[in-house]
Amino acid sequence: MDLMVLFALPGIMLLIWGIVARRRQDQRPIAPSLPPAKIEDGRAFPFAAYDAPVRAGTARIVLGILLAVGGGFFGLVCDAFRHWPGMSNGRPLRVHGRPRLSRRARGTGWHDDARPGLERMTAWTRVRLGERWLAAARAEHASVPAFRQLGNQLGAAGAPASLVLRCELAAADEIRHARRCFALARAYAGIDWTAGELPRSDAAAVDLPALAVESLIDGCLGEGIAADLARAGAGRAADPVIAESLEMIANDEAVHAELAWDVVAFCLGRGDGRVGRALTAAARAIRAGASPGPIDLPRAACRDLARARVASVRTRLATLMPA
Repeated sequence: MDLMVLFALPGIMLLIWGIVARRRQDQRPIAPSLPPAKIEDGRAFPFAAYDAPVRAGTARIVLGILLAVGGGFFGLVCDAFRHWPGMSNGRPLRVHGRPRLSRRARGTGWHDDARPGLERMTAWTRVRLGERWLAAARAEHASVPAFRQLGNQLGAAGAPASLVLRCELAAADEIRHARRCFALARAYAGIDWTAGELPRSDAAAVDLPALAVESLIDGCLGEGIAADLARAGAGRAADPVIAESLEMIANDEAVHAELAWDVVAFCLGRGDGRVGRALTAAARAIRAGASPGPIDLPRAACRDLARARVASVRTRLATLMPA
């Protein structure tokens, strides 16, 4: 939302400038219009002097509106991608290969009793934090069916029952994370946000190379980065409720990252050479990047954490690959 205001600001300023110019012109005396009879008799009068003057500021008002609306929309899109859950909020729910989130909704049922401190906090800060925690909540909420979908795929592929059970436990962790994030979003924004409808997930046949790559990217890397960011954020948080929430999320996401490594190992053991080749190609294509989301971390620190995690993922994957 802060980017939306930043991009829309030039349009708003231009709009105000145009309105001020229009008001100043309206206060000037207007020359009397030429009587119609004088036009009809064909005499040569300086008609240009009697033409309706161009309204000063009209172009600036129109351009300002276009810039404000277009810039606001562009900033909103940029802000959405800036806080996209992909790498920094754990395993996403993928529908046709794309991460998906639930719709915004109001109501009850997806929050706990956590209440952060709101003293000396401006309204703008509360709105901004509310939006960021809501984005995190929607991402955590989408991870619940993502883990259940993973468990179903593993069960269909003949994975051990312990591995499937760990997916169910991870889904329960994500429910706890989502409820906490929704509670923080509600507290900051003052709006009863809750989980909305989710798109239906894929029910396609199990593809071991695709499952292995998804676990590597979304789990080993994505949830590993989420754990690193949350732990670093917990160390910087001044509010004890935020610190405790981030520490809980960090511990659980680290467990989920280990689950993803076990899924990768299972796929390598069960599949053929295609699994190894797919994992190798995916590891080479990884680019370090992470969004702080609602966590109070500089972007440079986020990039450093992401790079370190990418390096560790590549190193650990090399030890799992068959000789």
